[in-house]
Amino acid sequence: MNCTQANQVSIVSFLQERGFNQVKVSGSSYFFHSPIRKDEKPSFKVDTNLNLWCDHGNGEGGTLIDLVKKMENCTISKALEIISGTRFTPKSLSSQQQKEDFYSIEIKKIQPIQNKALIQYIDSRRIPVTTATKHLDEAYWWITNKESGEIKKYFGLAFKNDSGAYELRNKYWKGSTSPKAITTIPGNPETLNIFEDFFDFLSCLTWLNIDHLNGITIVLNSLSNLKKLPAPLDFDKINLFLDNSTAGIVATNQIIKAYPNAVNQSALIYPGYEDFNDFITNNEMKPNEKE
Repeated sequence: MNCTQANQVSIVSFLQERGFNQVKVSGSSYFFHSPIRKDEKPSFKVDTNLNLWCDHGNGEGGTLIDLVKKMENCTISKALEIISGTRFTPKSLSSQQQKEDFYSIEIKKIQPIQNKALIQYIDSRRIPVTTATKHLDEAYWWITNKESGEIKKYFGLAFKNDSGAYELRNKYWKGSTSPKAITTIPGNPETLNIFEDFFDFLSCLTWLNIDHLNGITIVLNSLSNLKKLPAPLDFDKINLFLDNSTAGIVATNQIIKAYPNAVNQSALIYPGYEDFNDFITNNEMKPNEKE
């Protein structure tokens, strides 16, 4: 068993086999008493969709291998040996991977935003249309079922990445064309701003009441694109605006560990909220009214 296969083994199943039972379940979030320290409240969270863990009591988190290393105080090779001895097999392909196997997406038209339904959608996310139109386009695309040949037609917002593909959104649908990549927005080379999603980037502009951030901005478009960040991150300051989710916290901690000059702006600006857009949509502040 290699590292990739080991990290596909269900963390929840591994913990249950070790005698740790979840105290609470909320959707895809399973809460346990921490298996790596003593705690009074179940602050150890496992996201079953991402198969990642985060111990909110000490801010640590990661993959199953990371967890086994912590639990057993062992090396990666020993962790692999332990995981290989479980009765669980790696998880199957993710729903997104299955979709890519059975469906194809073809962009038919890209144009400036003008559709009233999309403008209403932007407004519902509390982003000024003038801000959105500087960074997004209006797209029309077809999705073809590879097995049946059935075609469905969609329209929505489009955010271009560095490879020329698009992140696609509307009120009811979220997806992207290939290849998946980060989006880089030029700026002052001394500072780097990293966002997980383009709506969070636009939310930051809205919150600060500005058109552009000082510094180079990278929108990951997916946490899986962390490996596509330029290395090393040679900047005087790195601002992290990732989600306050299990995966976002794990990614933030990994970056800060590698680059101590990185700042977790998520914890400073919108603690208690899932992400930047969740913050501005549930905050009393209206767009462009920040003092």
